[in-house]
Amino acid sequence: RTDTIDYQFNISKSQFLLDIKQAGQLWSNAAGYNLFVYDPKGELSINLIFDERQRLKIGIDQLDLSLSKQNQDLKTSETEYKKQVANFETRLDDLNNRVSQINARGGATPEEYAALTKEQESLSQESQRLNELGKTLNYSVKDYNSQVNQLKNEVGNFNQVLKINN
Repeated sequence: RTDTIDYQFNISKSQFLLDIKQAGQLWSNAAGYNLFVYDPKGELSINLIFDERQRLKIGIDQLDLSLSKQNQDLKTSETEYKKQVANFETRLDDLNNRVSQINARGGATPEEYAALTKEQESLSQESQRLNELGKTLNYSVKDYNSQVNQLKNEVGNFNQVLKINN
């Protein structure tokens, strides 16, 4: 029989009875004979009591979901950052090669010098932007790691509550 169904579980009595029937059928199938029969006046009562375990479980599930999304976002950001760094390094190598070639032939024309100076300024700005982006990414990783530790603590609390209640 059913007794208490806490509203915080957000399940109707009729849905709960269906779930009980399905669970009972699984146990009966495994045992090879009928183990449970629903009887509104039966001696065995099933109670859904919302307690600290459920609150902790909900918190853990929400934090886990948030961390999964944050992890995916971090991977995407890291991939994009690495692409931008690789592009920067290619541009820097190209500039250094052009400077070496120009120096090898005796120096730059005024137009070449202006173009090289412009590219050097552009790369300097790009370097600053990438450094800031790298710092932001590092802060995001630190925040993520902090939340992972929070999840570990919540799971530890959950396990402790389970030990106390057993």
